[in-house]
Amino acid sequence: MTLGLWLRRQSLIAYFALAYGISWSGIVIVLGVSGFDLTDLRPLDTCAIFVLMALDLIAGGLASTTHLEGRAGLRQLWSSLARWQVGTRGCALALLTLPAVLLAVLSPLRVLLDAAFAPRFQCPLLAIERVTGAFEEVGWTGFATPRLFARHQLFATGLSSA
Repeated sequence: MTLGLWLRRQSLIAYFALAYGISWSGIVIVLGVSGFDLTDLRPLDTCAIFVLMALDLIAGGLASTTHLEGRAGLRQLWSSLARWQVGTRGCALALLTLPAVLLAVLSPLRVLLDAAFAPRFQCPLLAIERVTGAFEEVGWTGFATPRLFARHQLFATGLSSA
């Protein structure tokens, strides 16, 4: 079996391998430069990790779509992302969920375990995380989710995407 045929048959495996390979390779490099000291990550290190986490899914989604469907697939991908509409409530939910979850998890840990768990929100990093989160949707919503839905029910697709 040729590589091209295998990629067509196993498009989701190839997508996830490419996406996470890009991400984790970059994260290991960033952490290696910082001496793998997670307690002393600088904001620039954290920013680089967020960017790498976004690039993995968008690069994987674009590369996989291009390989499988060519320009027509890319046009369809972009048009489906452009049609996505959500109201003010949906935008607020999307933007505020991560900070709320972080507060809910870190605040009790700070009180019960150690002050090192105190939430330290840095506005530039939060903004970068929001932008990178939007880029991830090219890979998830544009490539992986439709293919997962074609093979699995809603619950299994949701577990795969978590």
